[in-house]
Amino acid sequence: MNTPARLREAAEAMMSPAFVITIPGEPVAKRRPRLGNGRRYTHPDDVEAEASTAAILRATLREPLTGNLAVGCEFYRSTRRRVDVDNLLKHVFDAGNKVAWVDDSQCTAAFGVIELDRANPRTVIFISSHSSSLVRE
Repeated sequence: MNTPARLREAAEAMMSPAFVITIPGEPVAKRRPRLGNGRRYTHPDDVEAEASTAAILRATLREPLTGNLAVGCEFYRSTRRRVDVDNLLKHVFDAGNKVAWVDDSQCTAAFGVIELDRANPRTVIFISSHSSSLVRE
């Protein structure tokens, strides 16, 4: 199947998501791992934010989803401060590991959109099954 058809198929999967989950509050961007004492570590704020996001995902999903998944996120931020959408997505994907999905490698289709909503910052996550020639179990 050609690329435009695959993109169209992924978009159609997101139009009828199996789950729509809203995470209230300012969307969190994953920071770059840091080096300290000769080893890599994740910033404590990232660990706390991922745990908070994982708790909301866990309250919605009883067990991790299996198979290929399409995941889309709408990030509603309260400021115009620049942030990379890939870092926002990385936060969601890492928080969802072993909670929403077994491993984020199952997410074979993804999209992220950043919008401004000063009064109601939030992250809306759409999760749907996704048909792909690269099967993830």
